[in-house]
Amino acid sequence: MDTTLISAIIGAVATIIAAIVAALIGLRVGESRNREQRELLETLVKAITVIGGRISTAEEPGERAFLEDTLEVLREVGATTTSRSKRAGITLYPGEQNLLFVVQKDNARPAFNVLTKLTNGGQQVGIVDGLEAILTGPEGVSFRFVWNLFYGYERGGQRHTMSSYIHPIAIPPGGSNLLGIQFIGPDLGIAKLYSWPTGRYQVEMTGWVNRSPDRQSTNLSSNFYIDISSRDIAQLKEWIGWDDAAWARFPHPDDPDPDKAAGHPVRIVPG
Repeated sequence: MDTTLISAIIGAVATIIAAIVAALIGLRVGESRNREQRELLETLVKAITVIGGRISTAEEPGERAFLEDTLEVLREVGATTTSRSKRAGITLYPGEQNLLFVVQKDNARPAFNVLTKLTNGGQQVGIVDGLEAILTGPEGVSFRFVWNLFYGYERGGQRHTMSSYIHPIAIPPGGSNLLGIQFIGPDLGIAKLYSWPTGRYQVEMTGWVNRSPDRQSTNLSSNFYIDISSRDIAQLKEWIGWDDAAWARFPHPDDPDPDKAAGHPVRIVPG
């Protein structure tokens, strides 16, 4: 385990806790206290973001366990910065007009990319610890998707590339975060992948804010709809059938996609 990292984390946590204790016992009052509390929350958000990102890449079980314990301490610290009557008020909704269904060579799991906006209208730091999406359509079709990775844009927005693995997202009071998130579904087998009936589908996105996905129910929800046509299914099925030679030419022979993946947009209909 990286002892330098551990020392830095311990130092940061100790500083944050000391500042909160000082504020709570009344050493800071009036505007000065409010200003320092805002600065404290900003520091807390940065610490949670950094540690969350480190958790997603930790390889040693001991390091991951330590970082998760530290993150839990920071959650508890964040809860003390405001009164019990002041809670995080996170809302979730798509940040653009399309959802992108993804096909990747030899991957039998459906996936979609969606730009997601998370906004905190409350008065406490909101930590989003997990997101899921239930896709429900005609003829009893229903699939559970879980967040898989964060993505960014290249080539003027024409290509989605992974920016990091999933990790907790901290949003300060009054703040917002616009994230590209990929959700991945169950293994359906290549033959059945995207063999879905056409029609209108409901997408219910749910999540956990300031609570553990392992032990508690969701407390964040947003609904919208998509219409899947026979043309949409045909395009996805065409990509599923591609061989190595076809992927080597996509999207251009001089610049093929290194992940051998393609995305098809489907328009989002507000709920």
